[in-house]
Amino acid sequence: MNNPGRYLTLLPAINGATATTGTPYFTENAGDRAQAHDMTFTYDYMPSQFITFRLEEAYRYSDTPYWSGHGGVTPPGGNNGNPADYQCAAGGDAGAGYVWINPAGVAVSGQSQAIANCINSGLNNGQTGTNALWWPDLRTNQTSTLGSIMVRF
Repeated sequence: MNNPGRYLTLLPAINGATATTGTPYFTENAGDRAQAHDMTFTYDYMPSQFITFRLEEAYRYSDTPYWSGHGGVTPPGGNNGNPADYQCAAGGDAGAGYVWINPAGVAVSGQSQAIANCINSGLNNGQTGTNALWWPDLRTNQTSTLGSIMVRF
């Protein structure tokens, strides 16, 4: 799949994000590309017409981190109802998203403001820079294995 505007790519549910809320961790701006491919191998063994044993192996790859890793996509303390904002490393809303409107009314990158908010509120786990923010565990590839028994009654 070659998707130059991410218009076909479903938004990962990071901190409960939906297509209408968005998330700064996976933007869907015009020009943000997403390229992916996958393959599946399936082996069926049918000793009779009434039973099937299936083994399936699937591999997926994306040039942009997309699939959830072991760390998940839920910030510390759980989903807080503000998926459009960055989250602090110790949990809690950082108060700024991908774009932040400064006091002068100008739209600027919200990441630096989110970092400052986390540090000022003490929710940065003693970290500075981008480490003051929580980051979802997104991976560029995923492998899954499925085994099943199908029986016809």
